[in-house]
Amino acid sequence: MKERELRESAVCGLCGKKIGENRAITFFRITLERFILDIAAIQRQTGLGMMLEGNGYLAQVMGPDEDLAKSFDDPIQITVCESCSIDHPLIWLVLEKVEKHLDEEEQKT
Repeated sequence: MKERELRESAVCGLCGKKIGENRAITFFRITLERFILDIAAIQRQTGLGMMLEGNGYLAQVMGPDEDLAKSFDDPIQITVCESCSIDHPLIWLVLEKVEKHLDEEEQKT
């Protein structure tokens, strides 16, 4: 992370303190994105799969490959200091899921 980027992420979005102020030198930068399902696109994809005798994979390959969910808002980035991450267990729950997913992907290879 370059200096400009670090300066942009220098304040915790939860407690408002500068990163490193509580002597912890680690922090998280989290990107949040909000999506909405495109029901019409999902119905088209499902219909194609049904026409191909229930073969969803074939429908995925032969279909238009359109987005089934669309970004609802612009992504938001928030910085969270180590202290706040301990106080807010949601961050650790998400990290556990990501780590578990990465371990599963590694085992497949």
